[in-house]
Amino acid sequence: MGSWVRLGQRKITAQLTYFRENTDRAYQIARQLQPLTYARLKAVDFPKGQQPVLSPEPARIDTFMAAYDTPVANLIIQNQGVEFTIEVAELKPLRTSFNLNGAWIRTVSRSTEPFLDANRAVFSDQTQNRIPIYTPTSTASGRFNTSLRVIHRIPALQLVASALIQTIWSERNRYLQYDSLAIGYSTKAGQTVWLTPEQSLETAHQSLRRGVNPVSLNWQDRPPVWLLNLRLTKEWKAASGFAFYVNNVLANKPLYDNNVSRVRQLRDHPSLFFGVEVFYAL
Repeated sequence: MGSWVRLGQRKITAQLTYFRENTDRAYQIARQLQPLTYARLKAVDFPKGQQPVLSPEPARIDTFMAAYDTPVANLIIQNQGVEFTIEVAELKPLRTSFNLNGAWIRTVSRSTEPFLDANRAVFSDQTQNRIPIYTPTSTASGRFNTSLRVIHRIPALQLVASALIQTIWSERNRYLQYDSLAIGYSTKAGQTVWLTPEQSLETAHQSLRRGVNPVSLNWQDRPPVWLLNLRLTKEWKAASGFAFYVNNVLANKPLYDNNVSRVRQLRDHPSLFFGVEVFYAL
């Protein structure tokens, strides 16, 4: 849904668009577990200067939880927002035109399947006989950004100079659903056991709980950031010429306090880079 308007003799045009998008069964990478059985052998003799003599029969059969990453189509993504564009045609005395566009977007994503904490089986320093399963998580994020492009023509030299100022005014995110209590667990034999809400609170299942920082359920706001790109184009004939550009020539890099990790972080940008483009029309 959108609207468009033109104002005055200077041909100022404006466009406003509202959008809403729903994506079902989007792909994401999930870590799964595969139980693998293996034999543990026992040494029955240790000859001097030789390898140990192993028993022909396994001492016991054990299970190794192998982790692997696989794409799964279990993500629902909902986007909604507003996009706008304002164009000011070239001002003849200044030989300069302006273009301002921006967008505000809010995204909510959630998984449709319970979350298996496979990392607990892989990275724990203790053998995990039960791998907890949690309620699917959901997150929300928001962002408002603008881009202002200024284009200046120098006809006598057949040059076009332009500057692009990109600004992220607001960027934030939070968890909407992130529970500490397990709703079930997977055994080393590959069986899944589901728990009732009452069972999840029992002391016998306390080891299945995970730590959840309550602050992660609040909005995490980041400070505004901006950067400046410059471009100079020279044409020797219509649709043929070359351009020299410098991106991220100026940019701010504010420090801010992450209220989840309690660590000061730097909002960074891509490094300064520049180059030359050559274009030619046959």
